[in-house]
Amino acid sequence: RWDKLIAESEARRKKLLAARDHFSDLEKSLSQFASLASQFNGWYENAEEDLSEIVFTTSVDECHRLRDDHTNFVESLSKKREEFKELEEVDAIIRSYHVHVNPYTWFTMDTLEDGWQCLLRSVKERDLDIDRELKRQKQNDDLRQAYAKQANSFADWLKTTKEHVSTNKGSLEEQRNLIQRKSDEIKKKRSFLGELEVLNEVMLLGISLLSLVFSSLKN
Repeated sequence: RWDKLIAESEARRKKLLAARDHFSDLEKSLSQFASLASQFNGWYENAEEDLSEIVFTTSVDECHRLRDDHTNFVESLSKKREEFKELEEVDAIIRSYHVHVNPYTWFTMDTLEDGWQCLLRSVKERDLDIDRELKRQKQNDDLRQAYAKQANSFADWLKTTKEHVSTNKGSLEEQRNLIQRKSDEIKKKRSFLGELEVLNEVMLLGISLLSLVFSSLKN
């Protein structure tokens, strides 16, 4: 009987040790999940904040730098996906214990997965925003170049005209004819000036509208 009691006591001790190890492993998994989930959520919130920033640049080069930064971020997501898989693996271990509530965190794989999918949508939206901004800046560049080309052409013509008039040493008839020709040229240049004004107004209007939109979004 004594031997039986010893055997039963030993069996009970082993069961208690197994239960202790069981709950110890579960405790480690719960704590590990809470720590990984907190780290992931901190990164997610910062990333989401960066992705939600308004895409507004002042040049094509600045837009290209924005595109490069975004590309680097997208490439870094593969590493974060590996970290996300680690979370899934720890969660699978916890579920194998038939535990559905983690006392160390309110995060669950469902909430984290929702956050991940939301982030991927934000990445696509920002990608489109950058494309639109780059297109806008290229159009602005075309306008600026067209304006500069016509403005420089007009300035050259104006300088040449002044030189011709101021250095004209011919007879009164020749001077009168020159002034008449230049007068006719000036009348023709009015339409040229009109084109310059239109280009300038288009650029100023675009800048003004974007500034208003940007200010309203910031407020």
